[in-house]
Amino acid sequence: MRTWGEIDLDDVHEDDILDRDKAIVELWDAFRAYMKIMVPFASDEALAHPVLDKYRDFVEKSRP
Repeated sequence: MRTWGEIDLDDVHEDDILDRDKAIVELWDAFRAYMKIMVPFASDEALAHPVLDKYRDFVEKSRP
């Protein structure tokens, strides 16, 4: 995946967008896993975020 400084915004490729979408979901997963370690009594419901959960569904359904 290219970094922001390497991406010419006039020439954004679909692969860049796919990588970005997957990276956001992976980052959210990592954050939730970290919070489960740091706050072991936090429930999945407490760590849920409706917008990011919808985003995950979108990425899983529409991204190869």
